Amino acid sequence: MGPSGGGADSTARHGHRFVFHYTPKHASWVNQVELFFSILQRQCVGAGSFRSAAALRTAVLDFIARWNRDRAHPFRWTFTGYPLQAGPTMPPAKAA
Repeated sequence: MGPSGGGADSTARHGHRFVFHYTPKHASWVNQVELFFSILQRQCVGAGSFRSAAALRTAVLDFIARWNRDRAHPFRWTFTGYPLQAGPTMPPAKAA
């Protein structure tokens, strides 16, 4: 589901009690994971030749162990974000 509002069917089915908010990929922790996988690919996987899946697994686990021991650090988050956009207003909840 994206900004096109593909959740309209779901929210109608549930009495319009839910408002879906689109979260772009660049605004989440996914970038942190993508950064690490990029480093892993460039420094370990891309630089090697592996005879088997077991050899690849060993190389990746050794890289992760070295990374955690010697180089682990928080990635510096530089994206400042976009201003929040006003969405539809929700009526106050009815007392039960």
